[in-house]
Amino acid sequence: MAFKDLSRKAIEMTQGGDRRGIWLGLMLCCGLRISEIQTAKVAPGGAIKVLGKGNKERLVPAPEWLRTALNHKSVTQKDWTKGRKLIWAEMKKLRIRKPHSLRHTYASELVRNDLELEQVKNLLGHAKLDTTLIYARTKLPDNLTIRLGIEADA
Repeated sequence: MAFKDLSRKAIEMTQGGDRRGIWLGLMLCCGLRISEIQTAKVAPGGAIKVLGKGNKERLVPAPEWLRTALNHKSVTQKDWTKGRKLIWAEMKKLRIRKPHSLRHTYASELVRNDLELEQVKNLLGHAKLDTTLIYARTKLPDNLTIRLGIEADA
C-alpha cells in the first residue's frame, strides 16, 4: 500500500476507536520505532514528544487527528500502548509484514518532499548522518555532461 493509502487507513482506524490506527499513524506519519510508541506524548506546537534510543528526547511534527487520538487514549486507557510484541503482532494482522518499514516509508517521503538530510536525521532521531543517507537516492541530473560542455561534440 502507498503512503497516502496507509495514512487514510490509520485515520479511519483511529476515528473508529481502534488503537492500532494510532500505532500505525505514529510509525508511518511520525517515523517512530515500535519501542518509541510507548513514550509518545502530545507536545505544544503541533508535535509529539518521544523518548528515542539512548534516552534522547525529540519533537516530531504530527497531524492533528493523531495528536487528538493520542491525547484521548492517554487519558482514557493507561495501557493503550501495550508491549512491543503485541504491537508487532497487530501490525502483522493488518498485513504489514515488516512494521519497521513504515518508518522507512516516512523517511523516504521526507526525502521525496525535499527535506534536507540533516532535518530527516533529526526527525528520525539518528545519531549519525550516515544512517540517514540510505534514504537519499541521488538522481543523476539529465544531460549533465552536455550541460558541462564536456561531450566530444559539444
